[in-house]
Amino acid sequence: MIGLSWAMLTSAIEWAFLVPAFPFWQPIFTLRQPYWVGFIVHATSASIYRCFPFIRDWLGGFHSEHNKRFAYDWTNAVPAGLLVLGTLAFLGNHGREVAWLGRDVAYDQSYIRRMAAHHRQGVEIAGIGGDKAGDPHLRALARMMAAGQNGEIAILAQWWRSWFAGEVPDATPDEHRRMLGMIATDDIARLGKAQPADFDRLFISLMSAHHQGAIDRAYDALTKAGDPRLKSMSYSIGYEQRGEINLMRGTVPGLPAVQEALAALCSAGAP
Repeated sequence: MIGLSWAMLTSAIEWAFLVPAFPFWQPIFTLRQPYWVGFIVHATSASIYRCFPFIRDWLGGFHSEHNKRFAYDWTNAVPAGLLVLGTLAFLGNHGREVAWLGRDVAYDQSYIRRMAAHHRQGVEIAGIGGDKAGDPHLRALARMMAAGQNGEIAILAQWWRSWFAGEVPDATPDEHRRMLGMIATDDIARLGKAQPADFDRLFISLMSAHHQGAIDRAYDALTKAGDPRLKSMSYSIGYEQRGEINLMRGTVPGLPAVQEALAALCSAGAP
């Protein structure tokens, strides 16, 4: 209990104060990574704390069956856990993910198809921003957006191959037209031809609208998606893209970034 409490405290300090404020001033960490990710990392590290009494006993020449038993169990559990996770990762990479877990297959299939199509357009727009943005921070953020969305497309494709077989079908032309946040082809062409003085403002406007569409779709999946992995990924997509909108609009490091991150953390899925 002490270890878990300590993990909660240290991860909160890291997420809310240390990284987004002094001395690092990096709001991108807090705005793109939900708090619970850091807590899991710290809690996993805290699991070793109860091995310290065994080390103390061993160095001091004492004997405690209780401490010895915990250290023995821990040193066996960690390799076993890594083996299980590694096996799941290996099988998933070869189209053998754990079977789809849900009730409404039609919704999950539609969600994957639409989100993959939405992300592909996001990668296209972000690629233009990564090449042409005048502000170096915006240019780096655009490249990170492209990398992140390409990674999420790969995950969705891997799940589809494992759950439903074959490659992810593209969204239909009608779905493209009706999807929230999809940017018209003419507007993307206009962005590519924009003059340097106008480019950053236009990029932020188009990408913010595109992100908002993904946020709405992701938060809708929190209540409607069947498979829990889709729900978890949807939460992450909604959180990170809301954070990226704030970053594009010039979030100030420190307390303002933390306030925006807390608002996103507490309002995920809210209408």
